[in-house]
Amino acid sequence: FDAKGFKQAETASKKLEKGVKSLAKSFIGVFAAQKLIQFGKASVKAFAEDDAAARSLGKTLENLGLAYGSNIGTVNGFINRLEAQTGVLDDELRPAMDRLLRATGDVAKSQELLNLALDIAAGTGKSVTQVSQSLQKAYLGQTAALGRLGVGLSKAELSSGDFEEIQKKLAILFAGQATTAAGTYQGSLNKLEVAANNAKETIGQGLVDALGILSNSSTI
Repeated sequence: FDAKGFKQAETASKKLEKGVKSLAKSFIGVFAAQKLIQFGKASVKAFAEDDAAARSLGKTLENLGLAYGSNIGTVNGFINRLEAQTGVLDDELRPAMDRLLRATGDVAKSQELLNLALDIAAGTGKSVTQVSQSLQKAYLGQTAALGRLGVGLSKAELSSGDFEEIQKKLAILFAGQATTAAGTYQGSLNKLEVAANNAKETIGQGLVDALGILSNSSTI
């Protein structure tokens, strides 16, 4: 029995185990750093896109002469509340609001139609983008797109050209659909996605602000 040789083998084994653990930690550190960098880039991108969409909506209000008082903040606040209540991302809500504003030239009417678009979208399975585009066209006198959504309106109703009556009928047919959809399991998942997306945008804004401060500090 060679005790010395056995001891040397044991020592070598421990060194190997220690080396493997150290290597594993290094790999984990590298991968963690890569994931962190990827998340940081995604957060900054999410914030930049959200900021651009909010500014674009504000510009539409300015172009329409509707940016007086607190209208820009009111409209963006309305979008934020809808997003939280329905689980529909503002990535879809802001462009929808934008196109409705350009059609109606009226903030209150556009809010009314966006709520209707959410109900129709939930009731038909169509996207808010599709429905808002159809409502925009119908408001401007082109009702054929609404018919293609399968909303239950007759040809006579669609061809009447009376948008107010069409809107009233749609409001009755799809009343409460968005609220019902938001209360389902899928609706809960959508709300979680909204919360995660907003958290990412907030982190992205923080990173942009921090980089701006560091950039200014480095030039002093």
